[in-house]
Amino acid sequence: MNALFFNTKNACSNADIHIISKDQEGLIMNIIDKQYKPIIAINEDVLNDYIDLLSNIYKPFILFTISSINLDKLNECPLDIDKMLSNSNMIVWFTSQKTTTHWKVRSYPLGPLRIDSHITQGDVMRKMFDIEKKNELFYDFKSEDNVSKYLSTMYNRVNTGEMDDATYYRCLETYKFCVVCPSQQQHQQVWEALLSGVFPIVVSSSSNDLYINLPVIVIHNWFTITPAFLKEMYTELTTYKKYSYEKLYKYYWLNEIIKYKNC
Repeated sequence: MNALFFNTKNACSNADIHIISKDQEGLIMNIIDKQYKPIIAINEDVLNDYIDLLSNIYKPFILFTISSINLDKLNECPLDIDKMLSNSNMIVWFTSQKTTTHWKVRSYPLGPLRIDSHITQGDVMRKMFDIEKKNELFYDFKSEDNVSKYLSTMYNRVNTGEMDDATYYRCLETYKFCVVCPSQQQHQQVWEALLSGVFPIVVSSSSNDLYINLPVIVIHNWFTITPAFLKEMYTELTTYKKYSYEKLYKYYWLNEIIKYKNC
């Protein structure tokens, strides 16, 4: 059932080469010489070892980076990517943990973490617009800052730790909104919410491009969330219904890759 959604496995399986360790420059150059516009997938924990090579590749290529380390650790050790991005032969860089707004860099989704028939079957639009929701705001995280404390003054936290996938989705789809805490799993819960007919709320990041023309609320401050704000947003989001739901599924992203291959 996970075949419906795009994730890192799809990225790897569609790549012409997947680099998971150091000292594989020869393999990359072999693909560059043999393949037209090859897709090069590289695990992010070894990307720094290939920055110089990628900066000097002399034929067009597409880069996919595969998350294998925590986003916080990646930010602690920033990569020197400016030179790589200035290489005119890099057509596009797809990443699930985007840390720059450079025009060549595109986010790709990780898909839902939990897979169940609740999201593999049924109509997302019907869930989002035609079913009456009895609950207002879903959040299931405990943060060390004041976010969850602030939310708890207005809404009850949902404890999903012991829920199986079916129970989780039955619970989630009764809500209008889902607050998604920034983490390595952020994209996954955004997808889970959308597929359940729930409007996700996320803090603005470099990955905002992932949510273009999807009913995702992007905020700059957690304290924006108030009952009045949610009421206004619910009216706005349910009035406009021409969203790009195809972005929730694998074939949209495969077609995006093909576009770059054919350009």
